[in-house]
Amino acid sequence: MNKKSLGIKFFTATLFTTVSALLLSSALIVAYTLHDYGESVEKELSSQSSVIARAVTPALQFQDPESAQTYLSLMDEQSSVLEAAIYDAKGAVFARYASPENTFPQSNSLPEYTGVKKIGDSIVIYKRIVANNEILGIVFVRMRYDIFTKLLTISWISFLSILMALIFVLTFAVRHQKKIVGPILQISHLAKRLVETRDYSLRAKKTSDDEIGYLVDAFNEMLGEVAKQRSELEASNESLVREVDERKEAEVALKKSEENVLNLNAELEQRVINRTHQLEIANSELEAFSYSVSHDLRSPLRAIDGFSQALIEDYEQTLDDTGKDYLNRVRSAAQRMGSLIDDMLKLSKVNRAEMTISKIDLSDMAKTILQELGELEPDRRVQCAVTSGITAYCDQHLIRIALANLIGNAWKYSSPQAQGRIEFGMRLNGNDAAYFVQDNGVGFDMKYSEKLFSAFQRLHSQHEFQGTGIGLATVKRVISRHGGRVWAESTPGQGATFYFTLPMDDQLQST
Repeated sequence: MNKKSLGIKFFTATLFTTVSALLLSSALIVAYTLHDYGESVEKELSSQSSVIARAVTPALQFQDPESAQTYLSLMDEQSSVLEAAIYDAKGAVFARYASPENTFPQSNSLPEYTGVKKIGDSIVIYKRIVANNEILGIVFVRMRYDIFTKLLTISWISFLSILMALIFVLTFAVRHQKKIVGPILQISHLAKRLVETRDYSLRAKKTSDDEIGYLVDAFNEMLGEVAKQRSELEASNESLVREVDERKEAEVALKKSEENVLNLNAELEQRVINRTHQLEIANSELEAFSYSVSHDLRSPLRAIDGFSQALIEDYEQTLDDTGKDYLNRVRSAAQRMGSLIDDMLKLSKVNRAEMTISKIDLSDMAKTILQELGELEPDRRVQCAVTSGITAYCDQHLIRIALANLIGNAWKYSSPQAQGRIEFGMRLNGNDAAYFVQDNGVGFDMKYSEKLFSAFQRLHSQHEFQGTGIGLATVKRVISRHGGRVWAESTPGQGATFYFTLPMDDQLQST
C-alpha cells in the first residue's frame, strides 16, 4: 500500500512538474515571440514613417503635393502598408495613399496625440515632420498587425511540443519508478520503527553510491546526532523560557513607545494646523496692508502731481524755465511712483489669482494684442508675423498678462527702428515646445540677462524707454505658476528673443 501510494505521488509529482515547466516555458516563448513581433512591427513602422518624412520634407517646404503623392504611391510595393497620409503644418491633408485591402475609414482630421497606437489588427503612427526646428507637418502610416494569427500559430506549435514531451516523460517515469522509489521506501520503514521504539542504534543499509546512497549516509549520521541534540534541547528550553519573558517585557516597552509616537504625531499635526492658520492670517493682513499702503500712497502722490500742475498753470508768468523744469520733474516722479504702485499690485494679483487650465489659442491672443498696440500707435511701421494654430493648456487670464508684457516689450524696444519687426511662434527645445516672441529692437548684453526677470531691474534708462521694471518679473511668475520656464537670447543692436515653455495637458493632470 505504501509503495503504491509513494509511487502514485512520484508519478503525479513528475507529471505535474513536467506539465508546469512545459506550460511555463511555452508561455514565456509565446510572450517573448509576441513581444518581439510587436517590437519588430513598431520598428518597421517607425522606420517607414521616418523614410516618408525625409522624402516628403522638400515637397512640404516647396508646397508640391504631387511629388509627395508620387512617393506615397510607391507604398504599393509594401504589402504590409494599408494606409499613409501627409498633413501640412495646419493639419490639412497634403497627400494620401490607401491600399486596396484597407478597410479603415479615411480621416481628414488629426488626433490629439503623436506616436504609435494599436487599433484592432493594425498599428498606426503619427510623427512630426521637422526641419530646422520647425514643424512642417505630420506623417501618418497604418500597417498590418496580425497579432492573433501569430498567437494562433505559436500556440499550435507549443501544444504539439508539450504533447510530444509528455509522451516521453510518461514513458521514462513508468520505466524508472521502482528503481528510484524502492530505496526511499526502505528508509521510510526504518524511520517508522525509530518512532515506535526510540532505538537510535538502528541503521539503514546502503545499496548504491548515488544520491540515494548519500541520503542513507546522511540519515545514519542524523541518528547519531539525535541523542546528543535531545540533551542540548532540554537545556535550550530553559533558555527559551527566559527569552520569552524578556520578549514580553520588550513588547510592553514597545507599546508604550508607540503610544508616545502617536501622541507626538498628534501634537505635530496640531502645530501644522496652527502654523497654517497663522500663515493664512498673515497673508490676509499682508494683502490688506498692500491695498492700504497703495491707497495711502496714491493720495499724496495725486496731491503732489495736482499742485505741481496748478503751480505751472497758475504761476506760468512768475516761474522761470528752471522752476518749470523742477515742477515737471516732480510731476514725472510722482506719476512714475503711481505706476510702480500699480505694477506692484498687478504682480501681487498674479501671485494670488486662482488658475483655471484650459486649451488656449495663443496665436489668436498674440494677434489681438498686436492689433491693440497698432491702434494705440497707428503711425508706427511694424511688420508682425504670427504662426497660426499654436495652442497650449494654461490659464487664459494669466497667460494673456505674460504674452501682453512680452509683446509690449518687443513693440517698445523696436520703436527706434524705421521698420520694426515682431514675430510670435513655436520652436522645438529638445522634446518640449518653446514659444517665443522675437523683435529687431535695441537688444541687450547677455551678461545682464539674470537681472531681466527681477522686479525693478532695468537695462535701459527711463529717458530711453518708459517702464517700471515689473513686466518681465510678472512674466516669470506667470510661467513659473504654470510649471514652465522663461529665458531670453539677445545681441546689442540686433534685437531679442524671449522663450517660454508650458507643460502638456497630461503633465498638468499628473501634478
